[in-house]
Amino acid sequence: TVETHGTVFHVTFPTVPHHEPAPVALAAAADETVPRILVCEDDANIANLLTLILERAGFVADRADTAQDALRLLRTRRYAAMTLDLVL
Repeated sequence: TVETHGTVFHVTFPTVPHHEPAPVALAAAADETVPRILVCEDDANIANLLTLILERAGFVADRADTAQDALRLLRTRRYAAMTLDLVL
């Protein structure tokens, strides 16, 4: 076949690896004065990204993959804020 117009691009995006908390984030998690935020998100890539952004901003982020997990965490800890996947 012969193309008559247009441009074809091939782009490859890297996947976001599972985020492991850095040692600084682990130390902050033990400090109760650092604001803690609950990330309630069932998409692992989005949850990893939100967690990374929040931790780099100086927060401690806990993750919940389901609404039930979020409710369990809300009963056991105090949170300054929460992100919520609207589908959940």
